[in-house]
Amino acid sequence: PQILQSSLSPQNPNGCFDWWGYGSTNYANKLGPQMIGVKKMIDTVRGINTASVAKK
Repeated sequence: PQILQSSLSPQNPNGCFDWWGYGSTNYANKLGPQMIGVKKMIDTVRGINTASVAKK
């Protein structure tokens, strides 16, 4: 996800994905739900076998 800095409500002056830690106290490390989600996305993309995709 793309995050922009915002001084309006809800404030996010640093443009961080979860700088409040609302998702988890582990938001800034690999045990946080955000990083677990990102890893799952990467694992999914890495699991795609392009050799088996029919070329048009």
